[in-house]
Amino acid sequence: MSVFGKTTQSVVVGGLFLLIPLVILIIVAKHALGLLAPLGENIGNVFGISTLFGKATVTIICLVILLLFCYLAGLMLKLGFVSNWGSKVEEKIYLFMPQLQIMKYKLTGESDFIKSAWTPILLKDDCHYDLVFVTNSMDEPILSIYIAGAPRLDSGEVRYLIKAEAEYHVITMKQAMDAIMSFGKEGGIHEELKNLIPK
Repeated sequence: MSVFGKTTQSVVVGGLFLLIPLVILIIVAKHALGLLAPLGENIGNVFGISTLFGKATVTIICLVILLLFCYLAGLMLKLGFVSNWGSKVEEKIYLFMPQLQIMKYKLTGESDFIKSAWTPILLKDDCHYDLVFVTNSMDEPILSIYIAGAPRLDSGEVRYLIKAEAEYHVITMKQAMDAIMSFGKEGGIHEELKNLIPK
């Protein structure tokens, strides 16, 4: 019964972390559609399509405009016009809602650690490896690292590491997130470590 209770609690907490960003997204989208409604109505009148889909025409036009804005913003981030601003905002969002970072890499399957605000590494500590995140640039001589507690990112330890004295192996963000969510079972970490064993 206690196992069922823990499982239920885990499912409820996981669902809560999924619902919170969804609710925020819905509220933001609702306000955005409200702001764009006059513009959508004017566009519908100009092109003579205000009655094409009935009352839903303005909403559809607003959704198209909103998607266009999202596409342009994403394109600007990808091309590097606002890359610094984007990464800083992303870091702040992850600070308040760390579960979003797990969702991002589990849902999108992104594996390019260079694009991430954090760089996941396997840090050698005596006879074992710790899964940690480097939170500053990998080019710095002193690395600030965050050791997260599985299966969440909002609890853990912060340490500082002298890069020249450290032995580590860089992995992808997807590998790190899969490993954290499965308590180390998934993510292909075992295969990564096997490659590090001297032959």
